[in-house]
Amino acid sequence: MKSATPADVVKSIELLFGKGIGGAHGEVHQRQRKIMTPAFFAPQLRTFLSLFQNSASKLVQIWKEELITTDPSSQPLVNVTGWLSRTTLDIIGEAGFGFQFGSLDNTKTPLRDQYENIFVDSFLYPSRYTKFIRKFSRGMIKESMIKDDGKDIMSVLLRANASENPNGQLTEIEVIDQINTLLFAGHDTTANSLTWYLWEIAKHPESQERVRAEIAAVRAKNGGGELSAADLDNMTFTQATLKESMRLHPIVYWIPREASRDDVIPLALPITTKSGEQVTSIPVKKGTQIDIAIDVYNRLPEVWGPDADDWNPERFLNLDKSKQTSIGVFANLMNFSGGVHSCIGWRFAVLEMQLIAVTLLENFEFSLPPQTEKTRIYRKPAGLMLPMTEGERGVWMGLVVKSVD
Repeated sequence: MKSATPADVVKSIELLFGKGIGGAHGEVHQRQRKIMTPAFFAPQLRTFLSLFQNSASKLVQIWKEELITTDPSSQPLVNVTGWLSRTTLDIIGEAGFGFQFGSLDNTKTPLRDQYENIFVDSFLYPSRYTKFIRKFSRGMIKESMIKDDGKDIMSVLLRANASENPNGQLTEIEVIDQINTLLFAGHDTTANSLTWYLWEIAKHPESQERVRAEIAAVRAKNGGGELSAADLDNMTFTQATLKESMRLHPIVYWIPREASRDDVIPLALPITTKSGEQVTSIPVKKGTQIDIAIDVYNRLPEVWGPDADDWNPERFLNLDKSKQTSIGVFANLMNFSGGVHSCIGWRFAVLEMQLIAVTLLENFEFSLPPQTEKTRIYRKPAGLMLPMTEGERGVWMGLVVKSVD
């Protein structure tokens, strides 16, 4: 079915992201994606591996020095969501724009303070958020234009834009609003995905130990140096656990679309009505809004087996891909959407999650605290699927964290 983002949704996205790729469609989307794609090629992303590892190692050091003791009787409860959010903010700042947020260092800068406050209030005061980010972005772009050989995403984007035919170039405001999109989309989505991953790992110590053993085996082979993309590929069970967590906890849990023309949608799984009629297709009129339920697809027993609601990373080691319809860009999941509107930064996000997860799990053990109303985690749909509890305000995921011997 040929579809587009509904007009009211586009307006809402533009209030937050401006004229960036997040709300673009049609020719505008094609033009923007063509310019931005080189910044997300695999060779370019591999240059960020050291950054991912260094940022994760800094988080480890801070936890060990400030939060985690070596006393086996100590039960430190850590809100991992906040720390992961600070880590991914530092990463997107440096990888995206060569900018130092200093979030993990707790550096007090006007930019960091304003950004964090505006981010929290952005859905309530979108015009204020967009106005601030645009002002900040103009200065950042000027700095990127000075760096002829900059490796950050914005520098690569600017070089690609400059080499394009003038008719195909991004406008000034489109370039500015890509920063808005990258900051908003490349920060908390990754942090919250990792949050749910650590929650699942904490609930399943047998999987956690197996991951840790696999990491140790790969480390032994590479001599304890920095992990390469090949090292990550060799951690097959670790990758399976990340995929399984993403399957169970898609951060973006639905996508609204609008039919661009009259069409008929064939159903892979026929529906039987109360009258006994079997429906094998659904006619759709132009302009009909259709909500794509990512969280439903990711748990369909017909796709993932009768245990689709259960934690089972092994499914990704034993999948018969010939029996599955290929959907999405990663692991047959819909987390990054699919087709021409798939997330342009999905490879960046996957590499970042892998390296942060590996670094944390080889240094710490994670477990759930005693389950009470104040610590029991609830999944709350709030634009993103966020962890919350009755005992804390806002987004919160408290886990018991201990240093690995």
